[in-house]
Amino acid sequence: MGNGAEWVGGAASNGWITSSEPNPYGPSIIVLQPYTQGASAYGHVGVVESGVSAASANANGVSVSNMNWNGGVGVISYWTFHPGAGVTFIWHP
Repeated sequence: MGNGAEWVGGAASNGWITSSEPNPYGPSIIVLQPYTQGASAYGHVGVVESGVSAASANANGVSVSNMNWNGGVGVISYWTFHPGAGVTFIWHP
């Protein structure tokens, strides 16, 4: 719960895995810190739809489903984001 920028701390404090790379074995949540790759001042979270290798994610980015992304309030959209500064992936162990 909370703004996107708050999700990493909340996930870590509740025993979820946090990583600079997506879950290679299944879905994960991507967390963008404020103003990272187009995120607002509140940050952003989206769902990485399937597991991807770190090499693929770094080369091609990850396909993410989003709600309320890029001005589309109440709209589900798909976007490609890239691992890097201000990006964290979280998933349940």
